[in-house]
Amino acid sequence: KWILDYLGQRLGTMLSAYSETMFAILIITAALVFFYRDVVFGSRTFLMLNSTAGTMPGQQVYGYLYPIPEIPPVSDPGAIAWQIEPYNRYFSRELKQGEFPLWNPHTGLAGRPLYVDGQTGLFEPIQFLFAFLPDAWWPWSMDIQLLLRYFLAGFFTYLFLRRIKVGFWGGIAGGIAFMLSAYFLRWG
Repeated sequence: KWILDYLGQRLGTMLSAYSETMFAILIITAALVFFYRDVVFGSRTFLMLNSTAGTMPGQQVYGYLYPIPEIPPVSDPGAIAWQIEPYNRYFSRELKQGEFPLWNPHTGLAGRPLYVDGQTGLFEPIQFLFAFLPDAWWPWSMDIQLLLRYFLAGFFTYLFLRRIKVGFWGGIAGGIAFMLSAYFLRWG
């Protein structure tokens, strides 16, 4: 009898913690969707490749021709459009062709080895999974990837704060605050 009582008590605690965590996921997701609603529901994107000339010729994001109408003010589009986005696109295309890109022949006079800087990150699990999506989905996959990273930052901050005995609403507020302390919020 005492074993059943103990198991019943533990199961009740687990279910309440589970439902609390599910509620936290819903709140954090709702905050993410609210603050980035133009990207989630509208025709905006986080990509900078169309707003910076000379990065990837012939590329169009969401059917826009260069330049994108009503480009929002961006502090430094080149930091993203000259290195991060072309690398992501290059990795994706090379992997789909059956090549594992260890060298970038398009950089400098003779190219340069990849994976020696902090920008490429092909082996990073989230980026690696998105590299296998079809080319037509690349702009959307990059937006989804960034939104997923923001969600994970907020959710794991919430879990950390709950672990150190911060209350439920304090954990939610901390998770949302950390999730929204990103580079793009100012222009989101």
